Amino acid sequence: MNHRLTPSTRVVGALVIATALTSVVRAQDAEDAGVTTQIGDAVRELFSNLTPERANYGTAMFDDPKRFVWDYRPVTRSGLPLFALESGDRERLDAVLEAALGTEGAGKATEVMDLERLFYERTRDESRDPDWYFLAAFGVPAESGHWGLRFEGNHLSVNLTVRDGELIGTTPLFMGAQPTDSGADGLNVRGPLADTEAAARGLLESLSDQHQRRAIFSATPPDDIITGSSDRASRPVMLGIRYAELEPEQQTLLRDLVAAHAARWEPRIASAELDALEAAGFDEVRFGWAGSVEPTAPSYYRVQGRDFIIEQGHVDGDTDHVHSVWRKFDDDFGRRAIQEAARQATTTTITPLGGVTRQPATSEETAAAAAAAVRKLELVGDVVAPNGCVALVEITNRRPLLPSDTLPRTVQRDVDLEVLTLTLAQVNDQEDVENRCETGAEIDAVSPQHPSKLIGRSAWMHLTLIGDSRGSVWQASRIRLQR
Repeated sequence: MNHRLTPSTRVVGALVIATALTSVVRAQDAEDAGVTTQIGDAVRELFSNLTPERANYGTAMFDDPKRFVWDYRPVTRSGLPLFALESGDRERLDAVLEAALGTEGAGKATEVMDLERLFYERTRDESRDPDWYFLAAFGVPAESGHWGLRFEGNHLSVNLTVRDGELIGTTPLFMGAQPTDSGADGLNVRGPLADTEAAARGLLESLSDQHQRRAIFSATPPDDIITGSSDRASRPVMLGIRYAELEPEQQTLLRDLVAAHAARWEPRIASAELDALEAAGFDEVRFGWAGSVEPTAPSYYRVQGRDFIIEQGHVDGDTDHVHSVWRKFDDDFGRRAIQEAARQATTTTITPLGGVTRQPATSEETAAAAAAAVRKLELVGDVVAPNGCVALVEITNRRPLLPSDTLPRTVQRDVDLEVLTLTLAQVNDQEDVENRCETGAEIDAVSPQHPSKLIGRSAWMHLTLIGDSRGSVWQASRIRLQR
């Protein structure tokens, strides 16, 4: 295929990063170097052997908004393209992938790309360019400060975030395949997702009829993973059978399934991810299945906890096309750790990753909030179906989310949340959602912190009642202030 690099329009900061990457010596050659050191060393080794022009294509500032723009489909991308690398560069890129994913995970990534090449050779579909994979370094790999790394193309997206030598972000991690293996083409490429599909099916088949009915939440699988490629993973309703309801042998199978997905990372990264899940507890983790139980039929499964979701399923009903992803709610790209560090570093403003400065509540709002009684955030009641509305409201109070506020298990307690007290002036239906909003009602709603003065203002917003068996809480989103 004919590829051409076009002139770069990057700012001077990216040029500085490219220069640093091509000039910094290896930080540590010892075999026992930390995993982030080894990844950083491999990245520097690759960039130090590139021309400055090519290095510039693969670099950006850490706070570049493109760090959050990821996709697993054949789309326009930024970064250092695979087609621009010489043979020695490709070997050094392989070393980067092995440092990040380990031997097993890097092998799977290679299989994904081999199958992409096979698909192109079969179809000559120009949108499925087998060299359309890109590496991007955000910031300079170092023992202090922030930096990030992404390697991405069709059916593959690896995203890592590091702060002061600590790996704080490992997701999104996506792998897919079409075809799912090399079949009769003689390439001997085993399906990179075959092991996790077999583990999930083994768990499903081990369930009793009663437990299978609890696990299977739909007879029809979705057309794709439901979290998509958004920069923040949506938090779907918890469906399927709870870990605590499984027999001990089946609990082991569920843990094995999660471990098989984690094995796509370098072993030390995988071990840390599994340790974090153990610390959070498995009892409320759910295994859900959609589609037929027949091995030859399209299907979808997910493993979901309070803080994470693993999805894998066939695409558009095609059993020869599969997508798989691991996401973290509110914590992809290391968001939570970075936001907490930013909050601790300043008491005047809160700067989210998108670069927009959030102003804290004004003195007038603070006084109004102090004068108002701080009501306990009460849970509304069980939710059995999606409930919500689009409402015109008057915002009468705002306050931070307090440790004493009780939240459903499905709502992640986050430093970026606040509680708004709202009076509903006008209520409209949302499509396909039951409307339990009442005109004139006063409610408390959990909301991401808003940059503007709110108390005394009117606004249109989406209100959604979300929760679990403990109860539910109103959640406000898409806030549009009235002038």
